[in-house]
Amino acid sequence: MPSTSVLQQEFASALRASQSHPPRSFRHWIEQEIIIPDGPYVGEAFRIERQPVHGLWIDQVDDPEWQDLVFTAVTQFGKSLLAHVFPILYHACELGQSVTWGLPNADMANTKWQQDFRPVLEASPTLRKLMPRSGSGSRNGSVKDDLMLANGSILHVQSVGESDSGKGGFTSPIGAVTEANAFSRSGGKSKEGDPLRQVRARARAYKRRMRRLYVEGTLTEDDALPWLLREDSTQSEIVSPCPHGCGFIAPDWDQLVGWQNARSEIEAARLSHWICPQCEKKITEKQRLKSLLDAVLLHRGQKIDKRGKVTGPRPETTRLWYHAKPWANLLLEPADIGAEEWSCEQIPEDTEERISAEKERAQFRWARTYRPPALDGELRIDRTGVAARAIELAHGILPNDVGLVSVGYDLGDHVGWFAVLCSRVNGSLHVPVYGQFDIHSDRARPDIAILSAMKEQLPFLRAGIAKAAGGSLRPHFVGVDVGHEQTAGWNFAKDRAVNPTQSLDQWVMPMRGRGETQMESRKYVCPKNTGSMIRMIDPDRLWYIEWVKKANAFEMHWDSDKFKFRVQQGLCLPVGTPGAISLHAGTKNVHSKLARHVTNERLVFEHVPGQKPRGRWHRFGNNHWFDCLAEAYVGLCRMGYQPPALPKQMADLDEQLATQETPAPDPQPTVDQAPISPNRKKINSWFQDQG
Repeated sequence: MPSTSVLQQEFASALRASQSHPPRSFRHWIEQEIIIPDGPYVGEAFRIERQPVHGLWIDQVDDPEWQDLVFTAVTQFGKSLLAHVFPILYHACELGQSVTWGLPNADMANTKWQQDFRPVLEASPTLRKLMPRSGSGSRNGSVKDDLMLANGSILHVQSVGESDSGKGGFTSPIGAVTEANAFSRSGGKSKEGDPLRQVRARARAYKRRMRRLYVEGTLTEDDALPWLLREDSTQSEIVSPCPHGCGFIAPDWDQLVGWQNARSEIEAARLSHWICPQCEKKITEKQRLKSLLDAVLLHRGQKIDKRGKVTGPRPETTRLWYHAKPWANLLLEPADIGAEEWSCEQIPEDTEERISAEKERAQFRWARTYRPPALDGELRIDRTGVAARAIELAHGILPNDVGLVSVGYDLGDHVGWFAVLCSRVNGSLHVPVYGQFDIHSDRARPDIAILSAMKEQLPFLRAGIAKAAGGSLRPHFVGVDVGHEQTAGWNFAKDRAVNPTQSLDQWVMPMRGRGETQMESRKYVCPKNTGSMIRMIDPDRLWYIEWVKKANAFEMHWDSDKFKFRVQQGLCLPVGTPGAISLHAGTKNVHSKLARHVTNERLVFEHVPGQKPRGRWHRFGNNHWFDCLAEAYVGLCRMGYQPPALPKQMADLDEQLATQETPAPDPQPTVDQAPISPNRKKINSWFQDQG
């Protein structure tokens, strides 16, 4: 009957209206919603075929296994849209989720919104309906704080310089950071961790599998984001088949040729072309396009055969690393890059203009971190190389040809760290054991808790360390850092059960490192002569022993710049050579944490045209075992170990420090600060004669 027909139609209409629409994948959402807002393809739908390797990234966004997705690429690749704008809009518009929007500064929010987000929303018939209807960003207004889309999703602006109180009240499972380099270090008002961790913290209310963080930025330096995230990631590489059948390849810097022999910029553009890194045959632009249509994202440890079959498991990490180099960028031809390369080479070396051009070449043109030209002896230390220095000697075992054994301790309120370093007959060094222990400052005052924890170390120190051939050897020197809690270190060294008599040769020695990165902001200055307070000076002037009157104890001051350099130098030299440091045996990742500690502090030389490079240590994270190894190294030298000579730039560092402002004196007088009576000089001389 007609009435039944109408009722059925209304019921069907109601069912259709009540149906839920499952969210589309990131790929489908982009293909169906995104309209290019400007540029040569303005008004056209976003097509992945224009830049085929974009599809590799888009498919990874759809993979729920990734929690962190790091995107870096050459300039003019579309990384800001693809890795920042699109993911934020996808989560906010399609999935209805709020997003923590990480920006270098709050003022940048309006610029990003007006230039990147608003045009994309307005160009799409569907997305423009979700424009903010009130508040920040509505009615073409500026964005000064958080903005809310029409569907209720919030974009919470979180900047690097924002105070901590402005960050803690917002929670969201999704975070997105642009210009990641700015998030490498905390802003001046923040007492929390680094800015990237603060963005992560907004997702702590959600289960781990629900969280996601997008990090986008240009590579700048080794000690800055996003490069710092690479090591614990998939370290994926974009590879594509060679047109000549060599297999899958990833041409880089050395494979762009032709421009090197050009006589002009125009000739450089004309001659530039890609070659295969394996067969070295020329690759035309048509061949490159066809090759990139079959590109594959190859993760760390995986292999791919000529047919494109990938073998090997995916790395055990939840962090994806996507790195697009010039080969993968079809928006630029070899002529564009070759002309710029030729122009860069025409600039005189050691000039400000050349340094700027080299930075531009590395960071923008080749998607690499900028590294200044290496000086003679300058270190190139990395975590992977450090972790791979294990030899067959088991954990806690000394080599049979052991000479001297030294231990260094670094102490905090809740945790203590130690490392043992021993010398061998051939002049090389070995780390048989290192570790950490608890300090219960929650049960007692920090100085008492630290002293108690150190006394618990005495059985380990007195028992010694086992030798491979049998027997054991007690450490010849034990250094205890007193930079954090000096009273505990002094009292431990003065304990008669530890050091029966206080002398220059006592077993346990309180130590205080001085250098460019020390908390006291004190540079190391070695006294010229011994006296009532200065009891012993290293012949190389890298350490000295001082009598601290107020503590009634000896204290060893040492040049942290030089000895930390020696530790890192030892971790770079070939294993078995004089000064080289090896590590005890273990599984592949057993030394990964130690590797982080010893590389979290680096000596950086600033290159200024017309001047000697200026060195300064920069610290990026925990370095406790690095301090322990440096202290142990000082102890070996104190007991007679002869280290390799320092390279020239470390001597130049001495000259720099000599011309800088002299640090404030210690509270207690030294021989250079107070006059000494003739009788006191005789007493001092007698002490020296007695050793």
